[in-house]
Amino acid sequence: MHIKVLKNKPWTIGILTAIHAFLSVGLMGFTFSAGMDRLDTGAPPTLFEKSAVFVSNVLFWPIVYPLTHWAPFFIRKVFGGLFGYLPMVVNSLLWGAGGWWLLKHRSNKKRSLAAGIDN
Repeated sequence: MHIKVLKNKPWTIGILTAIHAFLSVGLMGFTFSAGMDRLDTGAPPTLFEKSAVFVSNVLFWPIVYPLTHWAPFFIRKVFGGLFGYLPMVVNSLLWGAGGWWLLKHRSNKKRSLAAGIDN
């Protein structure tokens, strides 16, 4: 990613957040649809479907997966209705901020190596 993009922190975080949210929701929809397709036949999930579930679970860390698997009653009570999307948005925002930090750190490392400074 170009350094000028990294200087505009809100846009970079917003773009990375949107990409993460799109991937998370898309994989969730795909895995749900694939599971429903197999419902009547009782067929086992394919390797591709298992991989998609794994990647979806990784993308839902550190907020959504723990809340939905370890505290399902809490999430229904506190985040009922449309507030149920709030943990997903915050989760994607954390991934966006983490991605921005990694890109910035990588960019700073490249500049310091090019200048002959060892960190």
